[in-house]
Amino acid sequence: MNESQPHPGGPLQNGPAREGTSPSPPRPPAGIPDHELLRLIGRGAYGEVWLARSVMGEYRAVKVVYRSSFEHERPYEREFDGIRKFEPISRSHESQVDILHVGRDEAQGYFFYVMELADDAGVGATADANSQVSASHALANPATYQPRTLKSELLRRGRLPAAECVKLGLSLTTALEHLHRNGLVHRDVKPSNIIFINGQPKLADIGLVTSLDATRSHVGTIGFAPPEGPGAVTGDLYSLGKVLYEAATARDRQEFPELPTRLGNTREEEAGLIELNEVILKACDNDPKRRYQSAAAMRADLAVLDCGQSLARKRAAKRRLGILLKAGGVLAALALGILLLMRQHFTTQDLSYIPPPSNLPPAKPAPEIPDYRGRGPSLYALLRAEAGQYPRLTPGTGAGGPAFAKFPLNVHPIRWGNAYNDAIRFTTPPEKGLDLAWAFAQPSMGFNAWWLMTVEEGSMGGGFRGFFHEPATRYENVPAATNKTLILQGLPGKWLEPNRDYLMCFEFQDAKPVEIQVAMSFVPTEGASETNRLALEKALGLVAKKVSLVKPGSGGVTNN
Repeated sequence: MNESQPHPGGPLQNGPAREGTSPSPPRPPAGIPDHELLRLIGRGAYGEVWLARSVMGEYRAVKVVYRSSFEHERPYEREFDGIRKFEPISRSHESQVDILHVGRDEAQGYFFYVMELADDAGVGATADANSQVSASHALANPATYQPRTLKSELLRRGRLPAAECVKLGLSLTTALEHLHRNGLVHRDVKPSNIIFINGQPKLADIGLVTSLDATRSHVGTIGFAPPEGPGAVTGDLYSLGKVLYEAATARDRQEFPELPTRLGNTREEEAGLIELNEVILKACDNDPKRRYQSAAAMRADLAVLDCGQSLARKRAAKRRLGILLKAGGVLAALALGILLLMRQHFTTQDLSYIPPPSNLPPAKPAPEIPDYRGRGPSLYALLRAEAGQYPRLTPGTGAGGPAFAKFPLNVHPIRWGNAYNDAIRFTTPPEKGLDLAWAFAQPSMGFNAWWLMTVEEGSMGGGFRGFFHEPATRYENVPAATNKTLILQGLPGKWLEPNRDYLMCFEFQDAKPVEIQVAMSFVPTEGASETNRLALEKALGLVAKKVSLVKPGSGGVTNN
């Protein structure tokens, strides 16, 4: 996330490309009224930032901008004009950095302004944002003070949680909204220009602040400035989107819109980043007309996420409605809506099996588990993304079949609406054309459906057509069979590819963890007919119990 090369004078980075020359060597100004300049803590393209102490003993930041740093008078005056416009509104809203005093020395050729001091980055490394003590009142060690900026936070912590990025976005959209409402734009929103004061993020380096109707010039920082150049409301929001991208992904803004290979350490974190990415993508659209048109609109979407709701689902519903209306009006929308209700858990391109109808009651939601339905990726994509985390089943081969193995499921389910999904992974043998036979003990409660799908993208030519419900107590070698129903099923080998990973997926109506007993075997073609129970039992090595029955009116014994 390299914005520019640092100056030796402090942690602040080079400013954006502006009309002017390189900054002069650091030199303390002739005098800042009522302030003692302690040391240089940062430099920009045109100015220097000094740590200062007021006559009241409070620490402040003083920025000094020299006329000699500019080739022409105009950009120097523009900098001063920006401060002049920002100063009266800076103290009218808590989201802005307070400008406490502005002064100008024509004889020495500089102007300056006194600001609130950012928190100490050294303290920030060990203190919570909510417990941060204002650096304006006390510094642990003025000789080692470094301003706490978003850039320093990212360098120290790396990627920030999506929830924290949402809070950051809410604070900064509030600051931009206040700025825009007063007819001003920032033009250089980036991590090094976001400082923390009393733990709260605020926009700093307001040297580029200008009027919305001002003549635009080539300013800003590459990668954060929009393609058309800064100077508009949508340009500031584009820059903020790039800031959130860097904060949430730990990637350089030039890599946008690529996301990390791993979206998070937990499914909740992954869901949070997916949702936040919806905001980032809209803010950073190359077409200004498709971006947020106001900071309030962007803040409203961030507020949706902050409340734990799904922005992706809301947008997906809106897109579907638009497509339906274009495709044939209200009647078409109604027809497709009925179809979606009937097929809510399966998509045509991934469909390998439509589960049998279930008389189970509707699923009970678990608010603590993030709901991914309508957030962009399909259920199948989410299951595939987690394939490496699922327990692996080793199928048997040949007659005699494998023993039943127990698998804990629904421990970390993927929530999809009111259903909870998990899977078991297996690999087909290298031999081509082997039939699949499998069985599992159906949980007594909370079970909705099951299906088969490939781990890699792709669809299957066909799927399960039938299955057998058998009491598990029918067989001698099914462990813990009491009150269990055994599902027996077969799949012709022509539908399976050799040496390929598959997922056997399960859907539950609640988030309660369960333990499922599963057996799977591959046998020569036609050896496990999907419509032949005896063939499936043989392939799986199931041994039916022998029950002695006395026929009425005779003393004979029949084995069943």
